[in-house]
Parts: sequence; structure tokens; C-alpha cells
Amino acid sequence: MKNLIKTGVLAAGLCASTFGWAGTAAGIDIINTAVATYDGGKVSASTTTKVQEVINVAIDANSPVVRVEAGDTAQILPFAVQNTGNGTETFKVTYVNSGDVTAENVKLYIDTNNDGVIDSGDTELTGDTITLDKDERISLLIQGDIPAAATENQTAEFSVTVSSTTEKDGVVAGTATPGTILTGQGTGTSDAIVGGSASATVSAEFSVGATTAAVTITKTITQQIDPFGGATVIPGTKITYAITVVVDTTGGPVNNLVITDPLPSDLIYESGSLVVDGAGQTDADDAADNGNVTANVMTVDLGSVTSSKTYVINLTAQVK
Repeated sequence: MKNLIKTGVLAAGLCASTFGWAGTAAGIDIINTAVATYDGGKVSASTTTKVQEVINVAIDANSPVVRVEAGDTAQILPFAVQNTGNGTETFKVTYVNSGDVTAENVKLYIDTNNDGVIDSGDTELTGDTITLDKDERISLLIQGDIPAAATENQTAEFSVTVSSTTEKDGVVAGTATPGTILTGQGTGTSDAIVGGSASATVSAEFSVGATTAAVTITKTITQQIDPFGGATVIPGTKITYAITVVVDTTGGPVNNLVITDPLPSDLIYESGSLVVDGAGQTDADDAADNGNVTANVMTVDLGSVTSSKTYVINLTAQVK
């Protein structure tokens, strides 16, 4: 189970908190017209007001603590960044790599498909800026190696900051006082107003420990019935299994916990027999529940476990 408990993040639906609503887009002209009608005539008067850009950003650590072991490579810390202002904005991304130990070979990726792992669709952030439209949100992944000399309970911490780069006459929004006006620097020829969070910082850490003890798994036979009503194992015997998964979150949450059971070729899964904690599962790989059985392989996705818990998975298979 070691590989199951150290990978980064639940998918977006998953995973990050809601940052808020940015409001009316910057650069929009609001036209307000008053009309007077009277016998024999009609007159009107209008005013036009351009919506100015307010610069705000938010960042969240999807998994504030990720379990690792000394010597682990390519470990992931997931973050979500959202432009909570009302215009398109460029932000500088920086991080401080600190703690009891310093992670090595650190890289920063944009997680294009929000699956919490680095795959072919993701891109490494080779510069230090990202550009986000109003309300746009992206997932960032920090990847790093844990030094082999690290010891249990040590941490490698990352403090990540996103900060607006909009500038006027040497005043940079990311370090300016809220309410500062940067004339003409907003979206659509509007002015840019420094919001209350033109820069935001959040921290997350790798926690070194005996992670293999965070999840234990046992599998037992709870029932076997042969075609004659006995308990012998012959062709046609139906065997019911119980898989017990104990999750200990004392050292931090267990992320992306997935249980698989590839049944051997001598067994055929009995359709509709998969049960997780007393709840029947559909066999299809869909969003209806956590389990599925495909090509005689059972999979149960338990997601992110934030408090200690015991799961029981049951399924039945027939001997060929």
C-alpha cells in the first residue's frame, strides 16, 4: 500500500476550497439611462461608467501534509490557485523550500487535468509567472525528492506565494497597499485597483515517517458454498471474501487511497456482489459509487482519508 498513500491530491471536485466570486468583469461599460415621458414627447439622459479591475488572488494547499519516507523520489504537494479578481492578470509564483530537511530536485508543474499526478498532459512551469483570466483556477504540483538521510517526524516545508505583477511607475500591485490605483493598467483600458489579496501565500509539507504503517490490509474468506451445499472447493464453489482496510491518520491524511483485487484466472467475479461498508456497488466504472469490477479486477477508490477509519469490502467469486 506504500504507493497508494503518498500521492498528492484528490481531483478538482475534490480537492480545493471555493475561493469566491470575482464579480462584474473589468473593462465593461455600465450604461444607465433615465427616461422622462410626457404628453407629446420623451427625453432621456445616460451615464457611462467603466468597471475598474480589482486585483485579487487566492491559493490553497489541497493536502497540507503529505506522508513520505526517507529516500522517496518524485513526491507531490498539490496546490490550487484562482484569480479572484475581475480581470485577466499575471501572477508571479515563488516558493521557499525549508523545514527540518530540504527537498531535492524540485520542479513545479501545471496539473492540466487536475488528477493530482504528473503525466504527459502536464507542463513544467519553466518561468515564474502564470496568467489567469477572471475566475480562472488552475492546479499546481510541486514535485521533490526526499533526502535519504531524513529521519522520522522531520518535515520538508514549502511556502508558496502567488503575487500580481501589474506595475505602474515602480509600484507593483503584489506589494502595494490595498486600494492603490494603478492608472490604465487594468483589463480593457480600465484602471487597476489593488485588492485586499493581490498576493497570497500558503504552506504545505512532506512529513517523513513510517508510512507503510498508515494503512494495513487483510483478506479473509467468510463463506464458501459448493454446488452441493457443502464447503468444499470444487468447480462451481462460490467464495465470499472480506477485505479489511485500516487507515491510521495519526501522522496526517492518507491521500488517493485505492484498493485493488485482481482475481486469479481460476475465479470468476459474481456480478453485483461488490459491497463497501455495507453499501452495494455498481460493477461499472462510473461516478455512482466508489467501486467497480472490470476484466475480473476489483477497484475501490477510497479517496482522501482525513480521520482514522476501518473499511470492509466484500465480494464473491466462483471457482471455474
